[in-house]
Amino acid sequence: MNIKNWTDKYLLAETLVRVREERRVTLTVLEHLAEIDRRRLFSDLKYPSLFSYCVEELGYSEAAAQRRIESMRLLREVPAAAEKIALGKISLSNLARTQTFLRQEKKAGKTYSLQEKQALVAEIEGKSSRTVEKLLAEKNPDQVRVKESCRAVSSELSELRLIVDEKFLANLQKLKDLLAHKM
Repeated sequence: MNIKNWTDKYLLAETLVRVREERRVTLTVLEHLAEIDRRRLFSDLKYPSLFSYCVEELGYSEAAAQRRIESMRLLREVPAAAEKIALGKISLSNLARTQTFLRQEKKAGKTYSLQEKQALVAEIEGKSSRTVEKLLAEKNPDQVRVKESCRAVSSELSELRLIVDEKFLANLQKLKDLLAHKM
């Protein structure tokens, strides 16, 4: 059947069904990756790491592979998060970001108990990526990497990245609003 011929109502309902399926399949992939990692099967295939296996064998982009691996690792420690992924309450990005945060905390000498990890997972539930970034930065401001950079994106344009406070951001937004009619 050609989806162009579907009614609006049917298309919206089918999309919702497919998104739910996608979440279940994503969770299944994470479970498979966890077992592949546990058995170190990537090694049998001559890959040096699960990451290499995900990128080279499974065809994930580096970012997608990393998100799945980090999410899978947090799921091993906090299995209750699996249901939250399946229900769409937590994104892979936020779960991965939280695992990265916990790993960096561990490297810095701060360990989290299972209950603290579960509370952190509950805290990120339903939050946007930016909100989760802020939440984690508040928990440990030392983890915020201050890395300004400038790179050329064309012969006439450059990309500038810097870290600013909320007041600077608000002032920048005011300036953009004032100049919006001129640009």
